[in-house]
Amino acid sequence: MSTFILETDAVTSSASSIQSLASSMDNISSSVKGYDTSCEDGFDFASAVNTISSNIDACSTKMQNTINVMESVVNSHTQLQNSLVFSGDNAGGPTSNDANATPTNNAQPVGGNYAGGYTGGYSGGYSGNYGGGSLGFGSAQLISSKKKKKSKTTNKPYKSALKDLDLQETFDNEEDARQQIVEIAATQLGNKDESDYLSLLGEGQGAQWCSEFVVWCANESGLVDAGAVPLFRDAASGVKWFKEHNQFKGKDYTPKAGDIIFVGNPTVHHTALVAEVKDGVIHTIEGNIKDKVVRKTRSIGDSNIYGYGTPDYSKVVKKDNGTEKPTSV
Repeated sequence: MSTFILETDAVTSSASSIQSLASSMDNISSSVKGYDTSCEDGFDFASAVNTISSNIDACSTKMQNTINVMESVVNSHTQLQNSLVFSGDNAGGPTSNDANATPTNNAQPVGGNYAGGYTGGYSGGYSGNYGGGSLGFGSAQLISSKKKKKSKTTNKPYKSALKDLDLQETFDNEEDARQQIVEIAATQLGNKDESDYLSLLGEGQGAQWCSEFVVWCANESGLVDAGAVPLFRDAASGVKWFKEHNQFKGKDYTPKAGDIIFVGNPTVHHTALVAEVKDGVIHTIEGNIKDKVVRKTRSIGDSNIYGYGTPDYSKVVKKDNGTEKPTSV
């Protein structure tokens, strides 16, 4: 009987621990919802990351506590199995005061189902889904600059609009190449289905997707295949790549259509595609603004601009006898 009481206490304790863990998950969820607005200008990115990080730390501790309690459940079940055998007729009571009594009515020892269910379901589930670093903070998110297959847009209106374009992968001059990526981005205006952008980089629903949108446009335009734009999952990784390739410009630079703008002061947290620059105003097309693709404007030299990535469009310009065709002016 004392073993049965020990097992019951362990299950009660495990339930309490799981509820505490669920509460921590809710805290993380709330923090991530706050982080969802990080693509808005002026968002306090550093504070959001610190909040999420703190909640993840708290969750990790509670997750370990939960696993410890689950192990206690398994141990108590093992003790119960070694000392008692339940009868099929007695639905939870021992068949005899003798711990070595022979079971009746084809009764089976307990322990296997609970042990497997608790440790496999809770320990495996929480450790796999939440302990595996799915939020991905603190690690570089640059995937590669290798070739990727063109994605097939699943959202029908935007797929149709993209299909109407006569897409090329090589051009007579840089201006044509720059114009094409802007036209590709424009076909996605209003799109709220980010799945195509995320799947290109192997990500699932729920991830931030401003960088993924820019990369998707570049991929559709042949710039990823040409090595002019890398596959990057966050703005900071994009900045790093362009700096390493001497293709990064500061916030006071006057960009061109087809350049990539990085936003955030002092921490870069957002990226978009420059569509046009006119009368000192930068017109952009960007994803993950209120969960859709939109147009925005900023003034050249705006204090919230971090800088620009300037892809090498000469990589997609046709060559004749080893000489690039001149860029029109």
